[in-house]
Amino acid sequence: MVSNESLTLANVRIEDLLSGALDIVTLQDGWVRPSRFAQAQLLALTSCMAWHPGLYRQMARTTAGISIRFATDATELALAVRYDEEPSGTSSVLDSIPERAALVRSKADDGAALVYDLRDHSVAYGAYDGFSVVVDGRPLGACFPRFGALHASLRDPKKDPDNGVVALPGLGQRREVTIWLPSLRGCEVRELWTNGTYVDPLPSRKRMLVIGDASGQGFCSGDPACAWPAVVSERLGLELVNQSLEGQVFQPTALLGADVDDVEHVVIELGLHYRWERCSATVVRQDVRGMLNEASRRWGDARLWVLTPIWFNRMSSPVQEGSCYDAVAKIIEDVAPRCAATVVDGLALMDHSSALFADGVEHPGAKGHAQIARRLLERMAQEDPRLRTYVDVEASQEVAASQEVAKLPEDEAQELAEEALPEDEAQELAEEALPEATKPVAAAKVEVPVAERPTESIRSRKRRRR
Repeated sequence: MVSNESLTLANVRIEDLLSGALDIVTLQDGWVRPSRFAQAQLLALTSCMAWHPGLYRQMARTTAGISIRFATDATELALAVRYDEEPSGTSSVLDSIPERAALVRSKADDGAALVYDLRDHSVAYGAYDGFSVVVDGRPLGACFPRFGALHASLRDPKKDPDNGVVALPGLGQRREVTIWLPSLRGCEVRELWTNGTYVDPLPSRKRMLVIGDASGQGFCSGDPACAWPAVVSERLGLELVNQSLEGQVFQPTALLGADVDDVEHVVIELGLHYRWERCSATVVRQDVRGMLNEASRRWGDARLWVLTPIWFNRMSSPVQEGSCYDAVAKIIEDVAPRCAATVVDGLALMDHSSALFADGVEHPGAKGHAQIARRLLERMAQEDPRLRTYVDVEASQEVAASQEVAKLPEDEAQELAEEALPEDEAQELAEEALPEATKPVAAAKVEVPVAERPTESIRSRKRRRR
C-alpha cells in the first residue's frame, strides 16, 4: 500500500501517452475519453447500413486495443480512472461463460458491487476484463480498481525485491510500462501519479490495424493484454489500432473516414457472425469485395490479411436456417486475391476443441487467444520471411499440424483435437505461452484526488439473435 505522500503528479499530459486512439474527447476536470474510431466511422456503424447498429454503438464505446505507454524510473504508479457500466452486449456474452457464473455479488461499503475470483488466483474487484499492466514485457494481470485509481507496483520480485533500498533521484531503473484499457467496456482516464523522477512517452511506432468481430475485440481473453490482436501487435513491435466489434460482419461503409496512417499490416477477421441470421451469398460477396477493395485502396502500402472464419462448436450451436455461412470461407478465398489480400485459413488457427472456448461454443478463452496469436504469427511469417524472427520453432510445428487437421471432416477434427489436448495438458500449454499473465494487479487503496460521478449507463440493448 502506497500513501498519498509517496506519489507525485507526473509532468505529462495523459493524451500524449495514449496509443491506439483515433479520437480523444476532453471532458470536464481534465478527464479524457479515448476512442478507437473516427467520428465518421461511428456514424456509419450506427446507421441503417449496419447489421446491428444498437450493438455496434455500445461496442464502439469500448476501449479495446487502446493503451497508455511510457518509460519511467518509478517503482509505483497510480492512474486516475473511471469506467462505464458493463454494456448489455458484453453481459449477454459473459453471462454464458463458467467463470462468470462463479461471480459472487456483494455490496461493499465503498460501493463495489461485484466481487469474484479471477482465474483462481486471488480476489479482484469489478468484472471480467479490466485494466492490464505490463512492465518490460512482464504482464501483471488485469483488474478493475475499486477506489477510482489503478495502483500497481512495477518492481520485478525476481530481479529487484523490495528490500527497503531506495534509488537516488534520477538513478532508478528505467522501465517501459503499458497499461491496456478495458476491451469490453469504455472508460475515461485523467492524471498519472508515480514515485519516480520522470515519465516519458515512448517513441511512435508503425501500426497494425485489426478489423474483426468478437474475438478480435477481446472476447473472452479475460485480460486485454492477452487478446490475440494485442499479443500479435506487441510481438511485431507495432502500435495496435483495434476496430473489432462483437457481432460485426463485412460492412464496407465501416471504413469510411478511417484515417489511420503509418499502417504496416491490416488484419480483417470477419464472417463468423453470418451464421446467426438469414443472409444471401450474393450480398455477402458484394460486401466482402467492397470492404477488401476499400481496405486495399486506403492502405495500399500495407500488407492486407483476411482470415476465414475460425472454428466453432456446431454441435452446441448450429448454423441458423437460411444462413449462407457455409459459403463465406469460399467467398473470401475467391475475392481476396483480386483485392491484393492474403488469405489465412481460420480453421487452422485453433484446435477444433471446445476446451479452448470460454463459453464452449465460439468465444476463445485465454488458451484460445494464445493459440490464435501463435499460429497467426507463423502463418504471416510463412508469407513474409521478414517476420520469421518473431516466430518460434514450436509455433511452426504447431501450424503445420493444424493445417492438416483443418482439412479433415469436422467431426474427425474435433475428435482428434480432444484426444490431443487433454484439459490438464491444455492448461500447461496456456501457462507456458502466457507466463504470469493471469496474476491480477493488486487493487490497493490510493488516496489520489479523483472526481466522483455516477457511472454513465448505456441503455441501448443488444438485439438477441436466434
